[in-house]
Amino acid sequence: MGEKPNFDDNVVLGIVFISLAGLFVTLMNACAKLASESYDILEIVFYRGLFILPLLFLYMSVTRKWSVLKTSAYKTHILRSVIGTISVCLVYLSYSLLPMADATALLMTSGLIITALSAPFLGERVGPLRWSAVIIGFIGALLVIRPEGDSFKPLAGGIALSGAFTIASVNLLLRKLGRSEPPLTTITYFIICSLAVSGLYVLFYKGVQLDIATLHILAGVGFFALLQQIFKTYATVWAEASVLSPYTYLNLLWAVILGVVVWDDWPSLSVWIGGFIIIAANGFVLWREQKLNKNL
Repeated sequence: MGEKPNFDDNVVLGIVFISLAGLFVTLMNACAKLASESYDILEIVFYRGLFILPLLFLYMSVTRKWSVLKTSAYKTHILRSVIGTISVCLVYLSYSLLPMADATALLMTSGLIITALSAPFLGERVGPLRWSAVIIGFIGALLVIRPEGDSFKPLAGGIALSGAFTIASVNLLLRKLGRSEPPLTTITYFIICSLAVSGLYVLFYKGVQLDIATLHILAGVGFFALLQQIFKTYATVWAEASVLSPYTYLNLLWAVILGVVVWDDWPSLSVWIGGFIIIAANGFVLWREQKLNKNL
C-alpha cells in the first residue's frame, strides 16, 4: 500500500471528475430529450429508476452496506424525494421543449435561486451586491427566453425556470441531509420514491409500452444518471465545492456541442449573451460568499 495522497494531490482529479460529471448529466438529458419523442416524461423517470435501483441494491449486496437504508430522517428524505421527482420531471420536460443550450442556461439559474432562498429559509443575510447579481442573472435568463423574438416560448421557459427552482430547493434539503446522511442513503430513497410515483402512472394509467428500438436510449438515461452521481460524489471528496463550482459551467459547453451534433441546434447570439450573464452572476455570488466566509 502506498502513502495516502493528500488533498492537494487530488484537486486535479476532482476537477476532472466534476467536468466528466457535467458531461454525463448532459448526456443523460440528451437521452431524455430523445426518449421524450416516444415516451411521456413520467415513463422516462420510471424506466430510469428501474435501471438504477437494481444496480444500487447489487452494490449494497456486494459491499454489505444495507445499513445505509437505516435513517431517522424519513420526513426529510420523503420531502427531498418528492421535490426531487418533480424536479427531474421539469428538467426532462424542459429539454423536450427547448434546445439543449437554452434549457441548460435557464436551469443554471438554480445557483442564483439558492442565494435568494437562503435568506428566508436558512436565515442567511444576503447583501445588496448578491441581490444585484441575482437580478442581473435573471436578466440573462430573459435574454435566453427572448420575450421579443420570434422563437419566444413562455411556457417552455417558465417550465425550465420552475425546474431551476426545484433544483435549488433540493440542494437546500441536501445541505440539511448531508450533515447526517451518507450520499448513498439519499440517492436510494430518492430512486425508490421516484419509482413509486412514476410507477403509479405507468402501471395504472399508461401501461408498460416498451419499444425495443428505443430501449438503449432509456438505458442511457439511467446509466448516465448513475455515472454523473458517482463522479460528482468522488469529485466532492477530492476537492472543495468552491474549487469545483466554476467547472460545472462546462455543462453549457457540453449542451451546445450535443445540441449542434444531434439536433443541429445552433445557439443564437442572445443565448450566448444570456448564458454568459448567468454564469458571470453565479461566479460573482460564489466569489462574494467565499470572501464573506473568510471574514467570519
